[in-house]
Amino acid sequence: MKPVVIFVGGFTKGRDGTVGGQLAACKSLLTSALSDVVEWRLIDTSQITQPPPKFPVRATYALMRLLRFLQCLVTGRVNAVMIFTSFSRWSLLEKGMLCAIARCFRKRVVLAIRSEVVLRRQPQRYFDACLIKTPSALLCQSDVAKSNLERIAFPASLTTAVIPNWVLCEDFEVCWEQRATRARSLEPVTFLFVGWLERFKGVYELLDAASELSAKGYEFRVIICGGGSERQCLQARASKLGLDSIVSFLGWVHGDEKRTVLTRSDVLVLPSYSEGLPNAVLEAMAAGLGLVCSAVGGIPSLVLSSAQGLLIPPRDSKALSGAMELLVEDRRRIAEMGRLNLAHVRAYHSVEKVWPEVAAILGLDLGAHHQI
Repeated sequence: MKPVVIFVGGFTKGRDGTVGGQLAACKSLLTSALSDVVEWRLIDTSQITQPPPKFPVRATYALMRLLRFLQCLVTGRVNAVMIFTSFSRWSLLEKGMLCAIARCFRKRVVLAIRSEVVLRRQPQRYFDACLIKTPSALLCQSDVAKSNLERIAFPASLTTAVIPNWVLCEDFEVCWEQRATRARSLEPVTFLFVGWLERFKGVYELLDAASELSAKGYEFRVIICGGGSERQCLQARASKLGLDSIVSFLGWVHGDEKRTVLTRSDVLVLPSYSEGLPNAVLEAMAAGLGLVCSAVGGIPSLVLSSAQGLLIPPRDSKALSGAMELLVEDRRRIAEMGRLNLAHVRAYHSVEKVWPEVAAILGLDLGAHHQI
């Protein structure tokens, strides 16, 4: 009989086409070999729109999830619980409550932090400490996140594991293969942004950097994929800067459309102010792209040297423009970045390599089904 795991995470696109890193991580885990040996009970926490709905609507959805969670615990056999959460106040509050309830039922509960872990001021930091002490174990994406969690919970002893984010490599390696057959040197270098169109993602800095690069006479393209509350303002900003012929806004892209965009692109640009270990970077690496990213969260653990990508300070359009200029002038460097990134993500971030570690932290004995 397969072990049963309640999995609280993001599993569906929002009504406005919203997708995010948590959705990609959850879906790739569900398509891995772990699903052959585990029976899932899914509870969906996907964001329905962006910006998020007002508090009464969000509270109603949270209550519905709570009732579904209780039903799974009371009416069925459950071996373990895995809960994905961001480190935002309301998400952590809801997921901390679910952890406490599951512990009352004597279940092993793993709380997976899927965003950057920040050290907030008191009394918020005390509130964070109380919540992260509720699960049986914490799962985070980088050593930096682990260190911050342990500082928040001091002096409590926490079972904290680091499992870097994962990606279904096979979905994106075809982009590398198709790009290799094209005469890329005859086309302008194309920079790609994928993510929320919100100020904290650094998209305004990307437009300012593009404007500076264009003023120097360089030929290049920028593709911006995603949605959010700043989209109209960003499009207006691009027009004001005279970038309409350079910058394209495509909205959220999925499946074959996303792979087409990755094939057309050369370098992922992610100038965020805050990140965990973003799926956008892993997918770009699996597609063989170069990287220009802010040195925040777990990103430095992915970009180990300038041979893989260029790290810049957040909120610095000058540094971003300089990094983009270096790559526009050196296509061979971009190609080498892509080759190294593809090898790195295959070796360390393939979901098929990671899922046994997830099973182990959940405390699952899969000996009868699979030898971990």
